[in-house]
Amino acid sequence: MSFFAELRQRNVLKVATAYAVVSWLILQVMDTVAPALHLPPWTLTLIIVLLVIGLPIALLFAWAFELTPDGIKPEREVKRAESITHKTGRKLDFIIIGVLVLALGYFVSEKYLAPQDGISTEVASPVPTSGQSIAVLPFENRSDVASDEFFTDGIHDDLLTQISRIPDIKTISRTSVLAYRDTTKNMRQIGEELGVATLLEGGVQRAGDQVRINVQLIDVASDAHVWAETYTRNMTAENIFAIQTEITLAIADALRAVLSPDEKRRLEEDLPTDNLAALEAYFRGKMYENTATSAGYDRAIAEYEQAVAEDDEFAVAHAALAKSHLQQVYFSGRAVERQVALARPHVERAMAIDADLPEAWNALASLNRNEGKQEDAIQAYQRTLELDPNNAAGYQDYASFQRWGALDLDEAERLFARAYELDPKNPGVAKEYAEAMLTVNKVEGAVALLEGLIRDHPEYPGSYQVMGEYERAHLHQYARAIQWFRRASELDPQNPDIAFQLAAAYRSLGDADSSAFWAEKAADIAPNGVNAEFYRGIAAIVQNDRPGARSHFSNVTSSSYQYIGSLVELHFMDMESGQPEVSVNRWLTYWPALGGDEYDDVMAWYSVCYIDAVAAAGEDVEARRLAAMALPRIEKLPRVGKASIGLSDALVQHAIHEQDAALRSIREYVNAGGADARIFGEPFFKDLRDDPEFMRLVDIMKRRLDDQRASLASMEASDELAPVKPLTVPHPDTGISSG
Repeated sequence: MSFFAELRQRNVLKVATAYAVVSWLILQVMDTVAPALHLPPWTLTLIIVLLVIGLPIALLFAWAFELTPDGIKPEREVKRAESITHKTGRKLDFIIIGVLVLALGYFVSEKYLAPQDGISTEVASPVPTSGQSIAVLPFENRSDVASDEFFTDGIHDDLLTQISRIPDIKTISRTSVLAYRDTTKNMRQIGEELGVATLLEGGVQRAGDQVRINVQLIDVASDAHVWAETYTRNMTAENIFAIQTEITLAIADALRAVLSPDEKRRLEEDLPTDNLAALEAYFRGKMYENTATSAGYDRAIAEYEQAVAEDDEFAVAHAALAKSHLQQVYFSGRAVERQVALARPHVERAMAIDADLPEAWNALASLNRNEGKQEDAIQAYQRTLELDPNNAAGYQDYASFQRWGALDLDEAERLFARAYELDPKNPGVAKEYAEAMLTVNKVEGAVALLEGLIRDHPEYPGSYQVMGEYERAHLHQYARAIQWFRRASELDPQNPDIAFQLAAAYRSLGDADSSAFWAEKAADIAPNGVNAEFYRGIAAIVQNDRPGARSHFSNVTSSSYQYIGSLVELHFMDMESGQPEVSVNRWLTYWPALGGDEYDDVMAWYSVCYIDAVAAAGEDVEARRLAAMALPRIEKLPRVGKASIGLSDALVQHAIHEQDAALRSIREYVNAGGADARIFGEPFFKDLRDDPEFMRLVDIMKRRLDDQRASLASMEASDELAPVKPLTVPHPDTGISSG
C-alpha cells in the first residue's frame, strides 16, 4: 500500500481537514466573544499558538492509534480485517460537513446579510424615531496598565462629544454617565434614570503599538444588542479619530438620525490633530479639568500648553486652554484682566484654525462675558449651541450668563432646564437649576430637587447652600438659613460665596458682629477676587465704618457680579449723607436709559434707587413720572422670594410721598412672613418713623427676629450648627488656599 493510501486508510487526511475547519471556526467565535468576556488582547494569539501545536499531535495520534469497539488501541495491534476505520471515517465526513455548513452560514451572514454600515444581525427591530436618544456609558480600561485610564476616558469623552453634535440625537452629558462607572444596575434601570432609549458601552485596550476599541449599542426597552463592533488599529491619532467617526456614523444610522452633508463631511474629514503626543496631553488636560477645582485647572493648563506646543494646529486644545484660563477667574479669584489676556490669543488661534468649532465659540463667549460684551457673548453662546445642540455645559454657561449678566431670569430657568435634561446626574447643574427655579418662584419643584440632591449627594455643599438661600430669601427664616449655610461652609470652607451668604443672613437677623466676621472671611478666602472689595465694604458698613465702606464699594468693578449691590449700598450712604445728586449721577453713568421714556422689567427692577435719589434731589415731577412707569412692572412680582417685590414698591411710594400706599406695601410684606433688621436698623422709611402703624409692624418683625436669634442660640448650644473651620493659608498669587 502506498504512503498516501495508508494516510487515507488511517483517516489522517480527514482528521487534518476536520482539525483545520474546527480551528477556523474556533478563531472566528473567539474574535467575536473575546471583547464581551473582557479577555486580554493576547488571548487570541495564545489560542492560535495552541492550535498550531495541536495539529501535528492530532495527526500523529490519527496515524499511530485507531478507534475500536474496545476503545483506542495502537494501530499495529489492530488486524486489518477487524479495522473499523471506514466507519470512523464516515463519522468524520459528517463532522466536516456539519462544521463547513456552520462556517458557510457564518460567512454568508457576515458578508451578505449584515448591513454594510456595520449594523449587526442582532437587531430585532430598528430603534424607533422617538428613541433617538443615547447615553455613552464610561468605557472600561482593558489595558494591562492602570495609568491608561486617562487614555480610555479621553476616547470616551471625545466620542461622546462627536455624538452630541448630531442634532437629531439627544445625548446625555459626560458627568451624568460617569455616575454609572462600575454600576450594578441593569440597562433598563440606567436608561430610565437617564431618560434615553439606547446605551453605548465598550472598552479600550492599548497593547504595544496597537489599540483595540470594542463597542455595543443596546436597546434599553428590550435589552437587545442593536449593533456591535470591534476595531483593532495601529496606535496613531488618525486611527483613533477614524474609529470614533465610524462609531458615530454607525450610531447615527442605527438611530435613523439625519446628518446634513456638512455634518457628515466634518465627521469624516476633520482631523483635530495627527500628533499622538498632543492628543495624549489633551486627554490628560481633560482629566484634570474635569475635577473642576483650582488646582485641577492649573494642571489642565499645563497639559493643554504641552498639547499646543506639540501641535499648534490643534484647535480644540487651544480652546480648552483659553477656557481653563478664564475658569480661574471663578475658581481661583484671579484678576479678570490677567486671565483675559492669557486666554485671548488661544481663542483667536482656535477660531482661525476652525471657525465652526463649538469649543472655540464657547471659549469666545466666556471671553466676551468677562470683557463685559453682553451682546457678543449672547451671539457666541447661541452659535455654540447651534453647532453642539447637546452641550449641557454650554447650556449651563449660557443660563448662568442670562441670570447674572443679561438678567433674563425666565430664559435662564429655561436654559438650566435643558442643561439638567442633558446632565441629570450632575449635582452642579441640578443645584443651579434649583436656584433658577427659585428666582422665578417655582418653589415646589426647586425644593423637591434640592431634597433629592441632599439625599443622593450628602457631601455636596451646593444643595445646602441653595436650601439656605431658600430659607433666607423666600421664608425669611434666617436661623434655619444659617444652619444650612454652616453645613455648606463645613463641606466647602474655602468658598467665598457661602461665607458671604452667612454674612447676609446675619445682617438681616440684626447680628452685626457675626455679619462682619463672615464678610471678612469671604474677602480673606479670595483677597484678590472680583468680589473681595464688596465683601470688605459689607464688613465695614455693618460696623458703622461709613468712610471705609464707601472706599471699598467704590473700588468694586463692573466685572464683579456684586457690582449692582455696591451701587445700591453707595446710594443709601449718599441718601444718608444728604447727597442724592451724587447717586443720581452714578446711576445715570451706569445706565443712562434709566432717565428715559420707556421701562422694561429689568429697568423697572433697578430703577428703585434711582427714583429714590431723583425724588430726594427735589425733582418730584420727574420722580412721579418714572414711578408711574416702574411701579406697574414692579408690583406684578410676588411679595417675597428670591426674585420678588420685597419692599421695592414701598421704597418708591415712600420716595414720592405716597405714605399710605407705602404702609400698605409694608403691611403686605409683614403679613407674608417678611422680617429684616435692615428695615428699622438702617436709614429706610425715615418719614414713617413716627407713624403708629409703621411702629406696630416694626414690633412684629422685631419679635420674629428675637425668636429666630433665640432659636439660633439654642442650635449653637446643642451643637446643631456645623463647626466653623479655620481659613488655611491663602495662595500668594490667587488668594485661594492650597488646602
